[in-house]
Amino acid sequence: MTKRVTSYIMTADPYSVSDMQQIEMIKKTVSANNQLVMQDYKWACARAAYRGDPMPELPKQYRVRLMARGPRRKFAIADGKNKAAYDSSLPLRYATRFDVYIHARY
Repeated sequence: MTKRVTSYIMTADPYSVSDMQQIEMIKKTVSANNQLVMQDYKWACARAAYRGDPMPELPKQYRVRLMARGPRRKFAIADGKNKAAYDSSLPLRYATRFDVYIHARY
């Protein structure tokens, strides 16, 4: 099966301890990478200012996004909303599984 998007990482079960640990590891790795990239950027800006060079471009940072998957209609009705209220986005508390994505921040 081919992936439709390049940002998709995995599907996780919210009741699986190992899946939740993998998600935490992914979040920590992305966070550490973002911090390192920003630290390098700050040093590059300081060097550029000292030398009179043009300022470097902002580096690309990333974020982890969890998309809830599962039945939508029954939870929307149970919450007292329109039956189609959760058609575009299911709250994480009702997920039977999560799709994990890593997106670039601009």
